[in-house]
Amino acid sequence: MLTGTKVRLGIFAPTREQAIARAVSKTITRAAVEFADTSAYDTTGDDLVVPASIDIAGGRVVARILAEEGAFRNVNDKTGFNGFTLTFAALTGDPRAEIRAVEVVRGASAEGIGAAKIRFDHDTLSVNLDDLAFGRGDALTLRLGLKLTGTARADKLAGYEGDDALHGHAGADELRGNKGNDLLAGGSGDDLLLGGSGRDTLRGGAGEDRLVAGPGADVLIGGAGADRLDGGGGADRFVFQSVAESGPTAATRDRIGDFVAGEDRIDLAGIDANVGRSGNQAFRLIGDDPFSGAAGELRVFERATGTFVTGDVDGDGRADFSIQLSGRPELDAADFLL
Repeated sequence: MLTGTKVRLGIFAPTREQAIARAVSKTITRAAVEFADTSAYDTTGDDLVVPASIDIAGGRVVARILAEEGAFRNVNDKTGFNGFTLTFAALTGDPRAEIRAVEVVRGASAEGIGAAKIRFDHDTLSVNLDDLAFGRGDALTLRLGLKLTGTARADKLAGYEGDDALHGHAGADELRGNKGNDLLAGGSGDDLLLGGSGRDTLRGGAGEDRLVAGPGADVLIGGAGADRLDGGGGADRFVFQSVAESGPTAATRDRIGDFVAGEDRIDLAGIDANVGRSGNQAFRLIGDDPFSGAAGELRVFERATGTFVTGDVDGDGRADFSIQLSGRPELDAADFLL
């Protein structure tokens, strides 16, 4: 093991065997980073362990695959790199680090896989792999999950292939998921949240946010402000947790751009439908009938600008919140969690 500007995986003499690997790169901020999970699977042939070189310059870290002499093969059963640590030190200057990770496609691991943790603070990024054992013809893939937090400026944070957690802050941030089941959480600015291909959770903050999910079964929570929500493909859930999240006027209400009746759902279970009673009461769907003055009524009606969902929680016969849906989806009770 080497710590600092170069890292070598293993203790065996290298051969001239050509390494088989794939390199990808992402940009991260100085925040927490961790491995999301590990998966072991069997491959044919001899084991192959691939080392990498680490270059540090100007506050950036680039890890790349070594030349063909950097490949190891014929690793014996139950031979492990227990407690292996990978450390990037002396990160200065630009507060971003570009990490080009190497994925081994032939090689190591079968049993005894312990926790995989990465820590990233102001000047050090380290990886610890505990109780990692290798078996002949087995392979190990580590999915890197990122936990990133933005600054007071307008940040752009992008996830990796694992299950990432991206948090905006005070600026008008852009948070972009990737292949895992990601959490994207906006801050106090007017943020743009772009889901990836997994089952993502997109949570807006205090601003007027734009949430755009991907093809998975995603959860979209606009939060405060007049937000625009687009679920993309999949059976999505649009969650509203208080009447303050989507007001009764055009300037304060949230808009759902692509609701699919019979597939997507509007989740109102977190809103107390009758504030005059203790507990959390459920809404009663009344279709397009006008409010009667009884608390807990939920209306659905169409106008030229789309379909509207409104609710009366205090029994005054007026809407306390509203949601606008593009188009004219035909909604019934099955499209709601009340």
